[in-house]
Amino acid sequence: MFTELITAMLRNPDVLNARNITTTGNIILGYRKGDGGKITDFGLIESVDRNRETQKRTFKGNRKGKTKTYKEVIDESTFSMTFQTGSTGDAAIREWHVGKKAIITPPAAQAFAATHDYAANDMVLEGGRIYRVMVAGKSGAAAPVWPTGEGEAVGSGTATFVDAGTLADNSIQAFSEDASITSGGFVLVQTNEESDNTLSVIRVFPNGNIEGNGEPKIQDFDGFQFLFTATGNLGFQPPAEFGDFAQARPDGYVYIVPTWRTEAVLKALLDALIAYVDGTEPAAP
Repeated sequence: MFTELITAMLRNPDVLNARNITTTGNIILGYRKGDGGKITDFGLIESVDRNRETQKRTFKGNRKGKTKTYKEVIDESTFSMTFQTGSTGDAAIREWHVGKKAIITPPAAQAFAATHDYAANDMVLEGGRIYRVMVAGKSGAAAPVWPTGEGEAVGSGTATFVDAGTLADNSIQAFSEDASITSGGFVLVQTNEESDNTLSVIRVFPNGNIEGNGEPKIQDFDGFQFLFTATGNLGFQPPAEFGDFAQARPDGYVYIVPTWRTEAVLKALLDALIAYVDGTEPAAP
């Protein structure tokens, strides 16, 4: 579905890598204040369960010894959504799940050096991949042809290197407490792009909280489960050309969009959501 237009906005463009995926249905995107205009794609979603819970307030009175209900009103209506993702290998998604922000520290690795004495577990960085010294020794006069498959070995001189994966795979992720990690704006896209239907549904929730509330099995793979709860609308104004909500203040906005227009509408809604969460959009009077 995504072209470079949307992919450039992602904090985690590698989310669709096979090692991060099981199977999916919907698309769920999240944005927090301070994420620098980059949205998080929660990967390929296994299931989405939506629920709206209403709380009634009852007004009763007593007259001539009899109690009568005079009026019942819906005092509060809360939208919540539970979903599961198999993209547990993605650092950005783990960050939302544990509620702490990752500080990424890459490994100390240098480019290959000819005729160099390498010790075991020394690391060489070539083409964005890490090659760890499996057998200590002196490298040859020229660099070998580096493999690109994790676990594959290659020799140079008397040293042997093994492909240890990407730079990200070998980085240390430290986590710091941050109360704002799980609050922000969220978008749920139910697209029919791969079927014979011609409509997509986009749901925008400008204010919400999300928490990781389980690690279920998804088709024999470990997954993450999230619980999302919409909170009160504090003044988000979506683009008026997609429906003027000036008089309404819903906690979520729902659009039925022709499939061929989905990406353009989604891009405009994401721009408005990012501006609102970052505080650059003025609050409604």
